[in-house]
Amino acid sequence: RRLAYLVTTATMTPDPNYQSAEHTEKAFTERIEALQGTIRAKIPSGCSLQAFEDACKSLESSTASQKQAEDLLAALKNARADDDLIKKAQAVVDQCKEALEMMWTVEIETGQRLMQELDLLELEEALLECTVLVQSTPKGLADFCAQGKANAKLVDGFLSNTDWMKLMLSNGGASLGNYGRAIQIHSDLLEQIHDDSTEIRRKLALAVALEHATPICYRFERDQCIDPSTRFWHYVCAYEKGELDSKFETFTVSELRLVVDGDASEEEMQWGRDYLKAYRPDQVTSTDDHWKYIWTVRTDINYHHPEHDFFSYKELLSAGGVCGARAWFGRFIAKSFGMPTWGVRQPGHAAISRWTPTGWMTCLGGGYVVSRWSDFRYGTRQERNGLDFEEESKARANACPCDYYKRMCLLECLAESLGE
Repeated sequence: RRLAYLVTTATMTPDPNYQSAEHTEKAFTERIEALQGTIRAKIPSGCSLQAFEDACKSLESSTASQKQAEDLLAALKNARADDDLIKKAQAVVDQCKEALEMMWTVEIETGQRLMQELDLLELEEALLECTVLVQSTPKGLADFCAQGKANAKLVDGFLSNTDWMKLMLSNGGASLGNYGRAIQIHSDLLEQIHDDSTEIRRKLALAVALEHATPICYRFERDQCIDPSTRFWHYVCAYEKGELDSKFETFTVSELRLVVDGDASEEEMQWGRDYLKAYRPDQVTSTDDHWKYIWTVRTDINYHHPEHDFFSYKELLSAGGVCGARAWFGRFIAKSFGMPTWGVRQPGHAAISRWTPTGWMTCLGGGYVVSRWSDFRYGTRQERNGLDFEEESKARANACPCDYYKRMCLLECLAESLGE
């Protein structure tokens, strides 16, 4: 995906006839600095802030102490040390655990007191705009605006529309911070459905815009990128023909992002649905939410090194493969039926993480504690820990969107705006 983005940005052609002092890298940088000043002026100083910072430092220290105590205990056990010595080491570990639990409580309490003094909604407009500018980067936005007056007008409209920025940021933000392309895709798709705008179409349009803000290449045609409009209409048509999972229409935008980000072509996804319905209909109608659709990885893909080269998911099915190829096919077939998947990579292994009505679950491998996956939020590519993903999915599921936005999203915007 990063390569696709570099290729795309390299071909951006500035419009020599368009120049604006308001849309230069310098202008956007100055705007960030002004917004940061506004935000800092509203952050409480004094006892509450100092108490929270001290609690954070103490928590870090307690965490490090527990790790050291556990490492010592493990070393003594491996060395088959004297039982009394091991008991003393175990007692130290227990004390460290108690201290850590106490520091967690202190940090939460001091943090809550601080948040009571900080009204994030009062800073909402500044936080949203500053976050967009920081994630986009002044150069990225300036380059986008330099392509023509229409782009600059689109950016101005976005930065002055709190609801639009809120909509994007509360659903994870634009991939790699490419808000220019995201609002361009979003605007185009909304225009296409203007005369028939249903809720699922609007959610899909936003999911595609955010996820395809950074171009995604086809897995087996790395020199070609997926067209966002084609991807959008593929899922719209499949849904309206009743080809997707019945849960599809209930998914949130953040969940739909993990459907529309697949690397298969639209023709391959149609083949995948047709194949499974024809040859494994029991897997399509299964009531086992953990393995529905992806059980085909175990029944139809032999676990061995591929018998021949493959250049499509159809050929992968006949070639067979080990963990990597099987994980690819599992993600592909789930997304073909409109089911969200996320990752995952594990030490020396590849597996799958998928949505279920009772929460996200891993398949074909270990749990989230050993999982990780590439993440394109916050304007940079990062390796995201599986537990972090799981906790976010739980938070989103357990809170209404309004609460999640006020209690989590704006807090992330505060950290992003100030470079935390």
